[in-house]
Amino acid sequence: MDYSSVKINNYKELVKLPWFELRGDGRLTLKQDSGVPPILDVHTHFGWSYFGGRVVPYDTLHQDEAQQYYDYSNNPVNLDKDEHPLKSEADGITIDIALIIARCPPKARTQTAANMLEEMDRFNTVASVVLPIEIPLRSRHAFQTVTTCKKYERLIAFAGVHPWTRWKKLRLDWQISQGALGLKYHPEFQFCPPDTRGALDLFAMCRDAGLVIQAHSGATGTEPGWMQKLSHPDRYRKAVEQFPDLKIILAHTAIIHYKAAVAMAREYENVFVDTSGQGVPVLREIFDQVPRHKILYGSDWSFFPLGVPIARSMAALDGYPEDFKQDYFYRNACRLLGLNAAAFANGQVVKA
Repeated sequence: MDYSSVKINNYKELVKLPWFELRGDGRLTLKQDSGVPPILDVHTHFGWSYFGGRVVPYDTLHQDEAQQYYDYSNNPVNLDKDEHPLKSEADGITIDIALIIARCPPKARTQTAANMLEEMDRFNTVASVVLPIEIPLRSRHAFQTVTTCKKYERLIAFAGVHPWTRWKKLRLDWQISQGALGLKYHPEFQFCPPDTRGALDLFAMCRDAGLVIQAHSGATGTEPGWMQKLSHPDRYRKAVEQFPDLKIILAHTAIIHYKAAVAMAREYENVFVDTSGQGVPVLREIFDQVPRHKILYGSDWSFFPLGVPIARSMAALDGYPEDFKQDYFYRNACRLLGLNAAAFANGQVVKA
């Protein structure tokens, strides 16, 4: 079926698709018989916590749902192409970043572990990888992410270390001791491209520790040109070739630069992709061209509400065998992270 022809005017209208319904309290949820496999989401974030802003209370369950940076509550859901950030959303994110030196952004206060878990329960998400982004100064994001995830077996922390810090190994080793299974690296937010010395030194430490790199790649096209150049997939080639034993996930399949990311995943054994932020036509290109075991499901919560990437994924998977869906939604990620896929299918997050 061509699900992309269904007009979806707002988030709750995802009930027009066969996988969703509204609960009695009006919140969107998957149907019991949706056919969506158990999900291991490899791309989520807690709310930002930097500088002098108040610490985000990650264990707090807000009365209202978490507020995502991309607002679909009153905007159409386009299954084929992501049209976010809207100008108003981009402006809001810019303001939050500018003011974060003195306050915690209001939306970030709702992007808590408790709210994430509540939403995961509604969307058959057994576990999520939570990715901190460390900036050079006064960052608490990694510490809070790792210590919070340690309390919940369904939340899998990746480490966050800025490539410029002199204490890279000390910080990385501590986060590994607290359970981190990988490293989140973001060349745009960290202002450090992946082919520079600081990044390569950090990648070498991750290789030695057996960590997976979750690496932001590509751009939406709304960023300044100089910033887009920091995260183009080709800038990862040096690291990919220098560390063939280091597994690197190109997050978002590089968004508008997805063809370059697909080419790298086909060329290099140690390159994987996650599909967060992509629409149905690009998802199908990824499914058809990237080696099957390298394709990972990701939502990019707290930018997206969980229903949107699931809807796009299920629409794109129409006609694909059930075995492919199982690999995509959880088995590939379980293998990559060393988790027991059979146990995961039964709702248990345990090492293989």
